Amino acid sequence: MGKAIAAIFIITSFICGSVIGVQSATITPDLESVLQYADPGQDIPVIITLSDQADLSGFRKERKRTRRMKMVRALKDRAGLSQRPLLNLLNKEKARKISSLWLINAIAVTAKPRVILRLAENPNVASVKLDYLISPPEPAAASAEGEWNIGAIGAEELWALGYRGQGIVIASMDTGVDWNHPDLAGRWRGGGNSWYDPSGEHLTPYDRNGHGTQTMGIMVGGDAGGSSIGVAPDAKWIAVKIFNDANQAPLSAIHLGFQWLLDPDDNPATDDSPDVVNNSWGFNENVNECIEEFNPDIQALRAAGIAVVFPAGNEGPMPNSSSSPANSPGSLAVGFVDASSILAYTSSRGPSACDLEIYPELVSPGVNIRTSDLTFGGIFPDSYATVTGSSFAAPHVSGAIALLLSAFPNLAISEVENALKDSAVDLGLLGPDNQYGHGLIDATGAYHLLSDDQPTTTSLEVRVAATSDDAEEISRTSITLTSRDLQLTLYNSRYQTVGMRFKGIAIPQGAKIVSASIQFKADKRTYGSTALTIRGQAANNAPTFSTSRGNVSSRARTLASVKWNPAPWTSVGATGPGQQTPDLSSVIQEIVNRSGWVSGNSLAIIITGTGNRVAESYDGDKVGAPLLRVEYVSP
Repeated sequence: MGKAIAAIFIITSFICGSVIGVQSATITPDLESVLQYADPGQDIPVIITLSDQADLSGFRKERKRTRRMKMVRALKDRAGLSQRPLLNLLNKEKARKISSLWLINAIAVTAKPRVILRLAENPNVASVKLDYLISPPEPAAASAEGEWNIGAIGAEELWALGYRGQGIVIASMDTGVDWNHPDLAGRWRGGGNSWYDPSGEHLTPYDRNGHGTQTMGIMVGGDAGGSSIGVAPDAKWIAVKIFNDANQAPLSAIHLGFQWLLDPDDNPATDDSPDVVNNSWGFNENVNECIEEFNPDIQALRAAGIAVVFPAGNEGPMPNSSSSPANSPGSLAVGFVDASSILAYTSSRGPSACDLEIYPELVSPGVNIRTSDLTFGGIFPDSYATVTGSSFAAPHVSGAIALLLSAFPNLAISEVENALKDSAVDLGLLGPDNQYGHGLIDATGAYHLLSDDQPTTTSLEVRVAATSDDAEEISRTSITLTSRDLQLTLYNSRYQTVGMRFKGIAIPQGAKIVSASIQFKADKRTYGSTALTIRGQAANNAPTFSTSRGNVSSRARTLASVKWNPAPWTSVGATGPGQQTPDLSSVIQEIVNRSGWVSGNSLAIIITGTGNRVAESYDGDKVGAPLLRVEYVSP
């Protein structure tokens, strides 16, 4: 990326001392080293991560708008509850610069050593780390050469079809954006939810460095300079200025940026998150290392349906030169080629240091790219630069994702990414490799791939609808059909088997199950650990339950099973993600694949395990009885 990004520790005026009672499993080694020589009155910036972390897997089945709203509310509620005692302590101790990082359930704060040590001893704290700084790439030198890159990735063909990024929002996490540039000014989304400066230096879009302005021009720039510079010129942009005017970014500022992107207006009820986030930065001095600092942030954004794109780095030509966060699971890593589709000498190579997977995943233009540059407050509006580096390859992929989402707005991010990989122009060795990844992106090829193979997904919801459609069996001779709740699974100190039948399942035999889950409604507050196993009845058409001996437990069960460890149900009547099972696609798939299955038949689900969660039954609340949700694609 123009220049490797260094992780530099800010340590000033420390007087030799000793750290008493340091928890090695809680305080990270870099912070422990600082504390060991710290003056008792020294203020040290740290990030405190709590052990109570959210499981976001339950949100994947929701529609994007609902998913994001529920995710934000759940994350904020969890952080608000679990962080309160620590925030009270920090305020009492007069700690400074306190920020709640609700996205990852952490707190950024500047505090004295004794306060940090006290926090590390708290059993609810998972780790305390130094809030160190990273630096941005250097701005590239300006020149007046013409661009070649837009045609190289097939963007113009999509423009001709009417897909120019309209309706899509692209975000940048970078040095900021010069909104005075004529190729960018009219493309800013505007309003109070479209610009964020964690350092509090600028209330409106600003870029002192130039790097962020250059990457944004490649994504959404127009043609004010006589030629088109942006891949998705009709998309709107928002931005986070993670690097301050001193060209430094604390880790906490980057965490704050990620969480702002999930809820820019601080109102979960409004869906104003971006569709794709470009991150042209990284820990490039830590070559071939797996740094997991931002994994929770990346995974949260992906769970919300937001693509997260990173440059692969400029640490080539040797193999094993990947860097984080580009090599983190959930990131889309992009290498760079020249106008002849030859891999740049410095483009980083794989495999990934995190999971040994192919790295980079894709390549795109990154040599001599013409883009927007600083106007210095609008004084020089006709300002352009020709830039080189993987920082400028990643925005091509971010822009291509915006083009495809403008054509297929309901696609999942994973589907768009897979289409880009499957349609990429294979370069280098045959098949995916650790130099070119899957190949050079071809936005038009991805479009045609999606157009030719765009399945129609059908949604189905069926609720338990009769007394004989849910049952509890505490022993082979004790079966209850009329209980006003379903004990999952502890009842009177004994574990029982719970059955539920859903009738009239209008899914054709052999359909592809995309997602499936059961939504329960909490009937009682229940705590403690619970470990459940969910299977289906291996039957073509499940019959109703009865009180005959072993009617629930003796039913043949699917080979497929799903484990569920639900968190405590703390609110009566709750019907949120915490009361929703994990994905049951494998179980439902096995049932509808049976040779005797016919659309309209009934299926049964059987739950066993330990612990106790109490849900509404049909006889307790007909409208709150278990609800089966399935999304499928017809054969």
